[in-house]
Formats: sequence, C-alpha cells, structure tokens
Amino acid sequence: FHQVWYHAIDGRTPDRLVFDRPEHPRDGVAALLSDDGRWLFLSAGSGTTYNRLWVADLGSARQPNLGAKATLMAPEEDAIHSPVGVVGDEVYLYTTYQAPNGRIVAAKAGESDRSKWRTVVPEGKEAISQGDVVLVGDRLGIVYLVDVQSRVRLFGLDGEPQGEIALPEPGSVIQIGGRNDGNEIFLSFTSFLRPATVFRYDPA
Repeated sequence: FHQVWYHAIDGRTPDRLVFDRPEHPRDGVAALLSDDGRWLFLSAGSGTTYNRLWVADLGSARQPNLGAKATLMAPEEDAIHSPVGVVGDEVYLYTTYQAPNGRIVAAKAGESDRSKWRTVVPEGKEAISQGDVVLVGDRLGIVYLVDVQSRVRLFGLDGEPQGEIALPEPGSVIQIGGRNDGNEIFLSFTSFLRPATVFRYDPA
C-alpha cells in the first residue's frame, strides 16, 4: 500500500515513515508542504478525484517535528479538498464540498467541522478549472473555465474581487503558480496561436 516517507538529503539520517493507511490498502496517499515548510498536508483517496485531508504542524522547516500528529481536516471522501496556502494558522482550501463548480474556503488548521469553514470565494456559475488556484501575498488567483477558454480572476483574502489578469488571446491556462510569501503569479498558457508559454504577472 502507499506510504509517505521523510528522506533527508544528507545521506546519514535514516528515512522515516510519516503517513500510511494500512487499514485502507487500496487508498492512494500524497503529501504537500506549505511554502514556509511548517505545515504538512496529507491526502488519501480510494479513487482519483475525491480525497480526505489531514494537516500537521511541523514547527520548523529546518528541524521539522516529524512526530507531529496529523489532524484530520476533511473527514469524508465526498469532495475535492485541496490546500491553497496558509495565513497565520488559517488554511485556505479549494473544495467542491457543497459546491460542484468549486469554491474557496478558510478554516483554522485542523478544523474538521466543515460547517465551520468560512466561504471566501463562493461557487459561481463557471467552474474553477481543475482546481487551479494560487495564494500569493494577500491575493488569490483563480482560473475559471468560461466559454471553453480560461479566465484568471483575482480576489483579496476577504473574497473581494480585484479584477482579472489579461491573457494574450483566447486559450488555456494549463498551470498557475506562485508562493504564499511572494507577489508574483506565473501562468503557463497555450492557444491555437502559440505553444505553451510561461508568463509572469506582478500585480504591483
């Protein structure tokens, strides 16, 4: 069955098992670190779409507490639960829970009562494209699918709209990226007129 291990690159520290689900041997598991290395997100699912989600506070990126308990944050495998970033001790998530087109929520790290999750960007009539969301500084960049083309909309962390990123022509954003502690958004964009090209957007 799938497992998550910690491997130090010094070549001396023994590998250490971090997460597994032996009681669910068919589940696939995955791990994701927050940009500052403090928060470890662990995901498990029996299929390729929906997942459960855990979070652990490692304390320090340089000296992580690998014994930190992983707290179940999304207890049911009934929707997509994908971490976007952490501000203070509040986790921002992209989820399709009670929102088939996707929405952005925020909750205290480890809050498993989804009724207490705060909606930041509500579900709209257009779907969030493949969960493509990035948290950069005090903004969210979200890729929507509108009339079979991508649109990148910006929001504050309070959910207030802050305009759009103008794309070169109708086409598809195939990836969006950026750091929580940064101020630049990177887009991989393609269209009938150009091959996949990376663009940098600096809202400042």
